[in-house]
Amino acid sequence: RDRNQKTMMCPSLFIDGFDHHKTMWIYRYVLIAAFFSTSFGGSIQPCAECEEGIVMGGVDIVAYHTLTAGESGVLGQAKYSSVYKGYTFHFATAANRITFETNPNKFLPAWGGFCAWGVTREGTNANPSPHAESGWPWTATHMGPPCGPFDGWAIVNGTLFCAINQDTMDSWLAIGPQAIAYGNLRWSSWFGDTSSGPLNSGCFPGPSMEVCLKKGKTFPNRTHSG
Repeated sequence: RDRNQKTMMCPSLFIDGFDHHKTMWIYRYVLIAAFFSTSFGGSIQPCAECEEGIVMGGVDIVAYHTLTAGESGVLGQAKYSSVYKGYTFHFATAANRITFETNPNKFLPAWGGFCAWGVTREGTNANPSPHAESGWPWTATHMGPPCGPFDGWAIVNGTLFCAINQDTMDSWLAIGPQAIAYGNLRWSSWFGDTSSGPLNSGCFPGPSMEVCLKKGKTFPNRTHSG
């Protein structure tokens, strides 16, 4: 397994001026064929249930803390919605909504819920990692690495992280604590601190990837009150 091949991680369509051969290859097999088989033996499946405009595609961010590693994220419901810092969240139960509203910051995903590998390793803009991979478009104004909220999640020291799929998350976890340190530095360089910046409400495996990866999306900063 070669963890240094960027096509094995959060796949990018690359912006103009980058590798167009890989652009077409990834576009064909991720966006058209509906999945991209990786050398890790896994696949990136379109998130058909992810809802545009809802943080983590509508998956319940409180429920993750009750799951065992490897279990699928739990889809929330619109009737159990909550708005915080200008973003909408869905929860599977009224109890989970209340739990979130009692202490929102405890449950917010790190780095906005964008792909942890992408924040830590993909692109050199504001990236302190000596292993940063060139050729990726991510910047403070070009977000963001897609997250697979059903299978790409992990809880690390009580904090929710997301990656595009489980294989990518496993590879990110294998880096160890330095991955979080580099990611925190990069995110803070972009947005001032780790509690600011956008939340992922529209970059998931599937149709939204084309826009997020090629052009980026505009997400509001978490600067105003809920």
